[in-house]
Amino acid sequence: MNMAKMILTGLFVFLFISSCALAAEDKQTPELEDAQKAAEKVCMPLKPLLERPDKLQGIRVTKENEINAYADMKNNITIFMGMMNFVRDENELAVVCAHEMAHVSAQHIKRSIFNSVISTIASEAIGGTVGDIAGAALSSKQSRKHEREADSRGLLYMWQAGFDPRAAWKFWESLQQKYKQGGSAMEQYFGTHPVNNERVENFKVLLVRDCTTWPTLKYCDEIMADQSLLDLYKQFEKR
Repeated sequence: MNMAKMILTGLFVFLFISSCALAAEDKQTPELEDAQKAAEKVCMPLKPLLERPDKLQGIRVTKENEINAYADMKNNITIFMGMMNFVRDENELAVVCAHEMAHVSAQHIKRSIFNSVISTIASEAIGGTVGDIAGAALSSKQSRKHEREADSRGLLYMWQAGFDPRAAWKFWESLQQKYKQGGSAMEQYFGTHPVNNERVENFKVLLVRDCTTWPTLKYCDEIMADQSLLDLYKQFEKR
């Protein structure tokens, strides 16, 4: 069996075992049931807005207290109880749902696995340390591209569904502050969803850019009246 097939086989086995373990562990407590209903109430109205709504299979809340959420290869979205407790309102929960739904709609997970296999093959072909670096750089670049795409698409999903899009940069800003405080519970989410000042600023720029393109969107009057957002947008456009 070649290296690419070994990677894919190992990944599928890991995902299958992990999903079975999670299903066995998650007993429906009243708290978990309430969180599941809250997630479905906010997330499911976003589904028709996806470019590929048929791809999304379901939303699930699990009992883990880590601040985490992810989309998997089966096109399901899992939100940890820690994330449900972290978000401050339905707008911020919509940010999380929309972002992960964007990964599903764009098929980022499958594309990332394909590119990871290609990276591994490239590394073997090049050989040595240089090959490893080349493979890692390709995967990292692809991951950053996917995150930017999920940010942009997800913002529009939640916005078009009637949620306040300004919650996006506020949510990521609060995540950044939480991460600075330390704690291993944040490491996993930040490993796949890196956040910094640039990411927060990008959301603010997207607000003005989208209002310029679609001025009838809800909240655009307030957004376009915010001088700090307009100034940041102008600075960004000059770069």
